[in-house]
Amino acid sequence: MGGCCNNIEQSSGFSSILNGGCNVVTGHSNNVLNGCCNAISVHTSTYGYFNSIANGCENRIIDLTECRSIYNFIGSGANNSICSCYCNTEGSFIGSGDFNIINDGFQGFIGTGRSNSICCSVNSSIVGGQYNKIDNGSNGSFIGGGGSFHYLFSEGNCINSFSSYGVIGGGMLNQIGGTCTSSGYCSTFGFIGGGLKNLIDSGNTAAPGQYSSCFGVIGGGCCNVICQNTCFSSILGDACNVVSHNFASASGYNIASVSDCAFHANNFVAQNMPAVPGVPGTLYCSAYYAPLGGYVVMIS
Repeated sequence: MGGCCNNIEQSSGFSSILNGGCNVVTGHSNNVLNGCCNAISVHTSTYGYFNSIANGCENRIIDLTECRSIYNFIGSGANNSICSCYCNTEGSFIGSGDFNIINDGFQGFIGTGRSNSICCSVNSSIVGGQYNKIDNGSNGSFIGGGGSFHYLFSEGNCINSFSSYGVIGGGMLNQIGGTCTSSGYCSTFGFIGGGLKNLIDSGNTAAPGQYSSCFGVIGGGCCNVICQNTCFSSILGDACNVVSHNFASASGYNIASVSDCAFHANNFVAQNMPAVPGVPGTLYCSAYYAPLGGYVVMIS
């Protein structure tokens, strides 16, 4: 309808370019509304249709093989890409930002930011931030924001391969999953709220249908680790803590877990404790013990 040097290739039925310059459209019922040098490039109408780019510059919706690329949308920004390389890309969305990419993703979502990526995952989302990544097979995963403030730290926050249903709220250089390449679920339902360089590890192997780590929680802090083959464990925050036992928790500095089903801390201070036994399993304060200079804590 308007613009300059736009091109709708032959056999591209019901496709349109409304404005802008140097935009290119192929395939069936694909649309570029405005902007410059945007491209929707699919092999045939069989494999790519109902894709749209609203605005921006040098954004791409493409298929590099004869995989389906349908119902995808890029709102604006620059150098954003939705690609089909090895499998279908359907219903994915990039709102804005630059150099964001969804590669072989089903209903993937990137809101904005820079150099965020989702690869070969189903129903995964990155809201914003920089250099955040959801990798191969990490279905249903979520990164809220954060990442890296500089290209030298180009990994950002990362949910690694086969780490399904992981959540990283924000922070910088946090990771869920290891270098797993097997067909098992290397890490599932991991949660990192924020902080710096926290890790829920999964090692590099997991048997088919099994989990290397699951339901790990790191609230925040710095350089905390939940080790592989560990489930239902948590680190509340603080720094340099390591939990390698199941159903174990830690809070403090430089703590290493020693037992399953235990809470680990540098010190434990309890005030206003009852002086007599109560419900079985609860703590109470016994008689004053002079050599220790304090009261003895007992378990009912």
